[in-house]
Amino acid sequence: MKFYSIKEKGFYDDGIHTSMPEDVIELDNYDELLEGLSSGLEITLDSKGKPVLTERVLSLEEKRDNILGEILMIEVNQQRALREAALGDTTKLEAIEQEIASLREEMNEL
Repeated sequence: MKFYSIKEKGFYDDGIHTSMPEDVIELDNYDELLEGLSSGLEITLDSKGKPVLTERVLSLEEKRDNILGEILMIEVNQQRALREAALGDTTKLEAIEQEIASLREEMNEL
C-alpha cells in the first residue's frame, strides 16, 4: 500500500518502509498525485482529510524571484540584440525593451 504524509510531504510504501510518520494517509490516487507533483501542483488535504492536488500559491518573494529571473534572461538576450543593433537590426532590441518594461511594471504591482 502507498501512503502520504502531509507533515513530511512525502510518499511511503509499506513494502519498503518499516516505519512511517504518524500522520500518513493511505492512498488510492498515488499515481495521480505523483503526476500532479511533477506538473507543479502541490498536495493538500480536502475537507474530508483526503490528499488532493491543488494549484501552488507562490509567495510574494517567490513571485518577485521569478520575475527577476525572467528579467535576467531577457537582459542576456538584450545584450545579443544590442550587438545586432550595432549591425543595423533593431527589431529584437525594441521587443526586448518592451518585455523588460512590462515585467518591471508587473513586479512593482506586487
